[in-house]
Amino acid sequence: MEIPKTRKELFDILRQHNSGDRSDQCSYLKDYVITEMGLQNLSREELWNVRNTISRFCSKLFQKWEDFQRKNDRFVRENAIWLEQKEVLPVHVAVHEEESSRPPVECASSSQGQGRSRRTFDQSSKRTKRRKTEAERKNFSTEELVFATQMSLRESGTVAASNLLHEAAETTPKRATKISLSWKKEKKHNKFSL
Repeated sequence: MEIPKTRKELFDILRQHNSGDRSDQCSYLKDYVITEMGLQNLSREELWNVRNTISRFCSKLFQKWEDFQRKNDRFVRENAIWLEQKEVLPVHVAVHEEESSRPPVECASSSQGQGRSRRTFDQSSKRTKRRKTEAERKNFSTEELVFATQMSLRESGTVAASNLLHEAAETTPKRATKISLSWKKEKKHNKFSL
């Protein structure tokens, strides 16, 4: 789930709440996002994941801010692409059909915080990613998945990656092999030129 505001808008919210203390600013942003998006009813674990993601965003933002000596014009100019992207939260709103048909599991313990914590998709291993995407790969054709990925890349601002995916997947059958060999050759060349 994406936060419906760009990183620049979140940065502006932090600057408006200029309490001086960064931990206060980060706490304010956490509360703002949770309230603005109506996430108050999430489980304790999911709320912790949301707060943790916002904390990591704040840390990265403050580090970038320090790198540019807190000069707003330089910071915005040099980080324009990064600032225009939206932050992604580790909250799964949509429930897969298989999961919704299963009966809820009763827990013997009344405590909510037990068990292994869930990882976001990008933190998962390749094996877990394959398992989680198995239904999509079975239900949709390769062309549909490639096109959806292209559109997602474009929406996130990485047009070059979208164009590269189009070249590799939708042109001649040997194009992907040529791109891969060219990339490996360039990578090997750069390794020796350093």
